[in-house]
Amino acid sequence: MYGSYESLNSPAPRTPTNNLIVNYIPPLVNEQELISLFSLEGQVESVKIVRDKCTGQCLGYAFIKYSSEKDAYKAICRLNGYRLHNKCIKVSPARPSTPAIKDANLYVSGIPKHMTQAHLEGIFSPFGNIITCKILTDNEGHSRGVGFVRYNYKTEAEVAVRNLNKIILPGACQPLQVKFAEKPSQRNTTCSMYDEMNKLLSLYRIDPRYKIDPAILSILKQYFPSLEYALWKERERERERDITKKYRYCIAQR
Repeated sequence: MYGSYESLNSPAPRTPTNNLIVNYIPPLVNEQELISLFSLEGQVESVKIVRDKCTGQCLGYAFIKYSSEKDAYKAICRLNGYRLHNKCIKVSPARPSTPAIKDANLYVSGIPKHMTQAHLEGIFSPFGNIITCKILTDNEGHSRGVGFVRYNYKTEAEVAVRNLNKIILPGACQPLQVKFAEKPSQRNTTCSMYDEMNKLLSLYRIDPRYKIDPAILSILKQYFPSLEYALWKERERERERDITKKYRYCIAQR
């Protein structure tokens, strides 16, 4: 078995749908693992884990489609609150896409490193029904100080931004920054800019004398303030390599 049941919630009112959304899935879970788990409740037609288009990292939720509404409801009753690895997943009917629920995802930065996900959710919950709440962590499981909060409706997210943006939480040394998360098209633009920056750095590694179009450099600096430092660092590394080569040549000639 993949996990255990813990704090099962009462079944949600029956909704006539065979499409489910699964929230709070652990980052290392793959599609095959979800298929194996949810197939215990009925015939699964498809599983889709939602991933970041730039990094491929799991965003913490997935969609499950069953062949019948009966099996979907059974999965909600049995698997909502199921402990998968180190998290309790939330299983509920997937909502049809409407303008009211779009753009309801918030990006939160300035989160104190000691704050837990439950604490963050408690701060945002007075302003609406939270679908998912996630604090991003590094490879060692330490908080990166940023996260995402997705509401049921955009209007709820707007109220949260008005009330929580730039407040200073107890024990924090910087204000909380709350804004709407980037849309996929905006993330794609950022990905393209990252690709462009990496190409420039690669060219610098090949030849530090490579000249960059000032217009392109100006645009890149708007996205990446540290780009100028990175380019300078590459020039310094090249200078150090030259000095090392000359030193070794002098030693060899002795």
